[in-house]
Amino acid sequence: MCLIALTGLTLSSCENTEDEIFEESASARVQGLMDDTQKTLASAEHGWVFDYYPDRELSYGGYLYTLKFTQSEVTAYAEIATDVTKSYTSLYSMTNDDGAVLSFNSYNQMLHFFATPSSSRYEAYDGDFEFKVLKLEEDLITLKGKRSGNVMYLRRLSEDPAQYLQKCVETSENIFISELSGTIGANAASAVIDFDIRYITIVAGAEEAGAYYLPTPTGIRFMSPIEIN
Repeated sequence: MCLIALTGLTLSSCENTEDEIFEESASARVQGLMDDTQKTLASAEHGWVFDYYPDRELSYGGYLYTLKFTQSEVTAYAEIATDVTKSYTSLYSMTNDDGAVLSFNSYNQMLHFFATPSSSRYEAYDGDFEFKVLKLEEDLITLKGKRSGNVMYLRRLSEDPAQYLQKCVETSENIFISELSGTIGANAASAVIDFDIRYITIVAGAEEAGAYYLPTPTGIRFMSPIEIN
């Protein structure tokens, strides 16, 4: 009986030790990702373009920001601003909330626009200001909105953030044809563009597919790949 009791005690002790090691390891991994993300954000000379998609139903499509980070501040240029060359600076932080989270934790008129409630919109536009870091790469950071659950991207810029955004706005203004036709492989294809939510529906043969898009200086970029035929 004594042997059985001792064996049980030994097993319990091993399990507790393994749990503690695992928790410390997980915490260390998250802290490492937080530190690496902050370092990568601040390392971009020209900043980042932010593919931002508010609302879990994607009712409004997507919008562009360009962001320039220091170790504690973020300066934003926004497509939704009246003057896209005007900057808005506020604080940000990296936090551990069941993973590494990028948080715009002080008020920024542009970055909080879709998340700030009003008397007519008590849930605002279902937008995010906190984002879980899904994947960190040197030139691409994949994020997930904590509120909406939408996947979004930060892409390293190689030119002035205000000038880049201005070029994107010009591209958007120059997309004025709502119906297109052509071919995909051997099949005749057509497309319809919904400018209000920036969504393209493509029909090729018997197949139909669609995706949200955002403007770039030279064209458009889909939220996710389109596969058809």
